[in-house]
Amino acid sequence: MPKNVDANFGVEVNVVGSNGKDIYGTNGKVLKTEIKMGHSIFQGKPQSLYFFPPDHENAGLFKGMAIILEEQSFKDARKLHAECNGFKCT
Repeated sequence: MPKNVDANFGVEVNVVGSNGKDIYGTNGKVLKTEIKMGHSIFQGKPQSLYFFPPDHENAGLFKGMAIILEEQSFKDARKLHAECNGFKCT
C-alpha cells in the first residue's frame, strides 16, 4: 500500500429501510454503514479520490492528498507540509 493512504476513509451514515426510516440492530442501536465520497472536480478536471480500476492492487482505497496532488501535476507533493506546526500559521 502506498504511504499516506488511509484505507478506511469514508463517511458513516445510518442504515435506512425502503420506507426511509432507520434500521435498528438487536441491541437497540441504529445500524451504521460507511460510504465512500463521490468523485471530485479539481481545477476543472474530474478527480477520483480512490484507486481505480477494480484490478489495481489498491482498488477502492482512498488515495490521500499527496497522491491526488501529484496526479494533478504538483511535483513532490509528498514533501509538502500539510499543516502549520502546532496549528500556528503566520
